[in-house]
Amino acid sequence: EEFHMAAAEALGMIGDERAVAPLIKRIGANNPHPRIALGKIGGKHTVELLIKALEGEMNWESVAICEVGSPICGKCKHCININTCQAAAETLGVIGDKRAVELLNKVLSSDGVASPVRVAAADALGNIGDKQAVEPLIYALEEGYHTLGTSGGWAQNFRRSAALALGKIGGKQAVDVLIKVLSRPYFTLVRISAAQALGNTGDKRAIGPLLKVHEHEKIRWSATRALAKIVKASDIKEKENIIKFLKSDDQGMVMMSASMLKGILEE
Repeated sequence: EEFHMAAAEALGMIGDERAVAPLIKRIGANNPHPRIALGKIGGKHTVELLIKALEGEMNWESVAICEVGSPICGKCKHCININTCQAAAETLGVIGDKRAVELLNKVLSSDGVASPVRVAAADALGNIGDKQAVEPLIYALEEGYHTLGTSGGWAQNFRRSAALALGKIGGKQAVDVLIKVLSRPYFTLVRISAAQALGNTGDKRAIGPLLKVHEHEKIRWSATRALAKIVKASDIKEKENIIKFLKSDDQGMVMMSASMLKGILEE
């Protein structure tokens, strides 16, 4: 195994396209080095073979349950297929080539695809940053999660990844949806991700909704960090409202938030 790790690392450093096919054959293994090597090699040939591998391995009728009838075990044939697809999607996101967007959108929007693969597709689309992914990501955030159930780790992870991806891509449509998610009684972790995503957009329209998030300490902290990013990126007049936000009854949070905000603004 150490030999394979070293070989993959060396192939990535060399950057020869002849190594792409052998590396793709090993991307589903627990060893991350083939994925890292493929990301370093990049290029049209690598992207084309990764797309072919993802589409070829994908079982569009699969579900997030392995062949033995339990949550993903990582050992059976079905799970190996999932690992390969997940790794291929992740690697496409690292390379960041827009030619992968069409297939990744399909993976994201296909209800039968296993949850880890859909999460990887959402992450990859955020890294690529193409506007064509906005509507599929909105569907994933607002409606698509129903196919995974309204509770459980993968349902939350899927929606969190979609929210963060929208924050990376940005734009009015993405910001409007993220504001909506932030204000709804969704899972706390999803709302935290929505706050983080709004901070990444730098959009001043998010200031009011972020200021209203007071009821949960974890959301408040994420909202404060998001506000700090927006303040830093913009010449805004709402600084007094931000100060009011920092005057929370939770003195510990006030101190941390004030220190963090001051540090970012003075950079």
